[in-house]
Amino acid sequence: MPPYNLGGGSARLSQMTDDALSLAQERGFGFINLYDAAGTTAFFQANGFLRDWIHWNDAGSAYIADLVVDALRTKGASLD
Repeated sequence: MPPYNLGGGSARLSQMTDDALSLAQERGFGFINLYDAAGTTAFFQANGFLRDWIHWNDAGSAYIADLVVDALRTKGASLD
């Protein structure tokens, strides 16, 4: 599960996410792409989920925790 901001910042960061997905698929692991599933940095900023424009505050942490727990409980179906 890469951080939410590794999907759209640059080609290098996007490649890291793609590489993590490929590795998970090769090894048969689940993979949650937070950039696709949780929202962009702009989404986090607009919803007051960041304490310093980068790191999650309590509300952002709760949002991510709920998203991940739901994904685990539903075996990923909640992410569709």
